[in-house]
Amino acid sequence: MAKTIVTHLSPDLDALGAVWLLKKFGPGFSDAGVAFVPIGKLWQRIKVDSIPEVAYVDVGQGKFDHHQRREKTCAAKLVWQWIGEEKKSLKRDQALIRLVDLIGEIDHFGEYFWPDPANDRYELGPVALINGLKVFRLGDDHLVDYGLTFLDAVYVNLKNKVKAEKELDRGKKFATPWGKAIGLLTRNDAVLKLGLKLGYKVVVRKDPKTGQVRIKSAPEDRIDLSGAFKKIKKLDPKASWFLHIGKHQLLNASTRIPGSVPSRLSLDQVIEVLKKK
Repeated sequence: MAKTIVTHLSPDLDALGAVWLLKKFGPGFSDAGVAFVPIGKLWQRIKVDSIPEVAYVDVGQGKFDHHQRREKTCAAKLVWQWIGEEKKSLKRDQALIRLVDLIGEIDHFGEYFWPDPANDRYELGPVALINGLKVFRLGDDHLVDYGLTFLDAVYVNLKNKVKAEKELDRGKKFATPWGKAIGLLTRNDAVLKLGLKLGYKVVVRKDPKTGQVRIKSAPEDRIDLSGAFKKIKKLDPKASWFLHIGKHQLLNASTRIPGSVPSRLSLDQVIEVLKKK
């Protein structure tokens, strides 16, 4: 019998998260089909947790359903804990831990406590997007397809974020006329915005493989990278440098521009330019 994951009709983020975890990490579930039942009903009369080929998640009051439990948990966390008994590395995967915790927080309406919770920015969040897709009545299979793709993307982003946090701890810190800054030799583009969000006014990233350089500043009116652009062009005239119209991004070469030339300057040389007005 082929493996099947059963969840409730009109799946929410927690149900989708549990399905994603099973299909991505569960033993033998990568090609499992997904079936949907009304709450309180069985799929093909198969009792919950009765055979290993069928896993009920977020429904059925079995081992992957939290609705009958007193502790504050969710279906995704129950699946993650179960898989982690065999794959111990998942219990140490910080990106996965954060993702599962976030799913659980949202499943318990934790966004009520987020800053400015009624702000329109949250309409681009997972719950709002899932609810919007349901309005179009495209079917639960479509929701699962969206959910699996979305969660794959979030997981990748969180892995890059975890890596970026560690890299920022080891970055070269320096002072600029606009405030504290940091430079990094890394391929991880996530360090740029994360560094700015953490309080740096300027972040420099040099790709150790391609030689490309990206410089971003906080989007404050008082910060203008025009002067740095002029100086760096004199030092590195053969490289392809571009100053964004907002004056907060100074970019060298790009995969979007075939034939563009990466910088020959070292990270330290770029930092020296940014130290001065």
